[in-house]
Amino acid sequence: MNMNRDAPIYLKPLDPAKKEIRLLELLPLPENDGATSCRLSTVSLLNKPKFTALSYHWGSVSDTEEIMLNGVPWHVTKNLAAALSYMTQLQAGGELDRNSRVWVDALCINQASIGEKKQQVFFMHETFEAADCVFSWLGSSPTIALAFELLRVWGLEEGIVRHRGFRFFTPGSLDWVPNYPEMMTPNDHWTSLREFFDLDYWKRIWIFQEIVVSRCGKLIFYAPGARMSASELKRLLELPKWVVQASEDNLYRKKLPPLPGATPAETRDYINSMLVEDRAHETVHRLLEARQWCTFLHSTAVCLKYAYGRETQATDPRDFYYSSLGISGLAMVPRYEPENSPGDVCIDFVRAHLDATRDFPRKVESRALRGMGSRFFDVPLLFLQRAVGPKGIVEFGLPSWAPDYHLPTAARARGLVSEMPRLVGTEKNEDVFESLDDSVKRTPELRGDILSVFGIKITTVSFVGGPAFGGEDGGRDERIASYLVDFVRRHGPFYLADVPAAVAVLIAVEASWLFMSNWSHRQYRHDYHIVTKKLLTLVPAIDTTDQQLQHDIEQAFLDGIPEGVPELRREYVRLEAMSGQECCKAYPDQNVKASGKTDTCGLFETLQGHLGWATLEAQIGDLVCMLDRFDTPVILRRFQDSNEYMFVGQCAVMGLMSGEAKAILEGGDTTPEVFRLR
Repeated sequence: MNMNRDAPIYLKPLDPAKKEIRLLELLPLPENDGATSCRLSTVSLLNKPKFTALSYHWGSVSDTEEIMLNGVPWHVTKNLAAALSYMTQLQAGGELDRNSRVWVDALCINQASIGEKKQQVFFMHETFEAADCVFSWLGSSPTIALAFELLRVWGLEEGIVRHRGFRFFTPGSLDWVPNYPEMMTPNDHWTSLREFFDLDYWKRIWIFQEIVVSRCGKLIFYAPGARMSASELKRLLELPKWVVQASEDNLYRKKLPPLPGATPAETRDYINSMLVEDRAHETVHRLLEARQWCTFLHSTAVCLKYAYGRETQATDPRDFYYSSLGISGLAMVPRYEPENSPGDVCIDFVRAHLDATRDFPRKVESRALRGMGSRFFDVPLLFLQRAVGPKGIVEFGLPSWAPDYHLPTAARARGLVSEMPRLVGTEKNEDVFESLDDSVKRTPELRGDILSVFGIKITTVSFVGGPAFGGEDGGRDERIASYLVDFVRRHGPFYLADVPAAVAVLIAVEASWLFMSNWSHRQYRHDYHIVTKKLLTLVPAIDTTDQQLQHDIEQAFLDGIPEGVPELRREYVRLEAMSGQECCKAYPDQNVKASGKTDTCGLFETLQGHLGWATLEAQIGDLVCMLDRFDTPVILRRFQDSNEYMFVGQCAVMGLMSGEAKAILEGGDTTPEVFRLR
């Protein structure tokens, strides 16, 4: 970063035994408003010095600005220069302690010294823990202040935004909007909030550690003219989902919309695009709530669940792993030598993770954890949710089981592997191997680049692909109906002898994770009711010359309607006489809507007639397996002439998501074994 590398700034090395760090003293800005000036001094953390730690996004290292460091011209990124300049102004105005010094990684660590960088990174978490304040610089954009203003308005109107009625999920309303004419949608306040969620700051991998380890009440977010504590921001970020629900309620009740000249639907769509599209607000909220999870979860699990569950950036790819060491406590020492590649660090990270979690309990009875929807069962193999699969071997020279945390963002987008959320009901897969004696089970083990995991084979992939269900060309129903006919020819009119094939195909095509998890649970009658309503427009679209086949499909559909919803049978009889076009008019909002995931994952079938979704890399002949300490099925592929397997990816399979594999194992239809993955 610096243009004057020969300047004698870092003559005296830091003593790691004393936990020495350098601190930056900000000097008053010159009267001519020239470059920011500062000087370095060395202190020991053991002496508990008072200082502020700066958390920020580096920005482009090629876009620099000159400051004065120890009287020497020094080039730093423009974003860092802006942060230091603003901190100097706040000190001059008395908003920051004039005597407080600042720790800044880019200046307080000799970036040219691999040895010093290694030492400082190793106890960087202690630096942030020791700081009297963590000054989180969000950037120079003026829109950040507008975003804070809108969030605070929601806070003032929380009683309306979030209705506190008898029913927990009762939405609030948009009645507060007319009280703030300057915030009528669309305007800069709403767009600024979207820009706030998309700030590069939230994507920097080091931010996770800096937020989690900072002292309670000491983390403050700053931007020009804006200041907000982490606790206030976390509370206010619980409100966007209620604003969205209010916009939905506004649509259904046909109230006057807040968008002048717009329909309620346009208002709803606009608010959705600003607040919840891509779940951007959840990314920020999850970062802020990660601190409390450290109390409940294993520290390395906190990293895998929160640090890597978002789009992240790092100047050095190895920092994707080193940045979490202060929280995870893994037995790794940062190594920045050129010969230590990011792939090497990735494997070392998994090895250290397995060593730390090998004896981690399968279940921990904790009311707090159960209430917050988290489990411990899959902690040792959590990294498999982001395994690189076949492409990782070919394109990056990594084992198929290696996580993709350090790869370019485009290479991480692997459909189900990175996008499929934790499924409702999959906690029952914890019990699949429960009946086995502990002497039979094997804990995950890594030797070289071979990962040994314990599990069972369940079935074999017999079909992959299917039609392109997405698109807006008006032929989706016909393509789905055509696939349904082909599926019934292969497997019969019932799915696994229980559910009508028409119902199963629609659920699979829509990739509805909730339905795929609970499709066999008849108590979910409301969800089944919704799916069946959609099928009323699909069945008439079936066009086949095989009259018996069509009759079988329709009869299975009727026979499968659950007890307690007889109106569905009556409605079907009424619509049966209609044309497909008339059916669509009768149910305009119930037309089949594709999941949109067909560019990254696809439909597959098994020999037994299971339906599921997996990465597009799945092939006929692959094995569907269940692994101990992993809560969803996976697809493995055996290497030719070898007893080793490739990890193809995670998958979602209707009928294997809620502990059904336990009956397969206990029935003797499969035997447990150790899979050697490479």
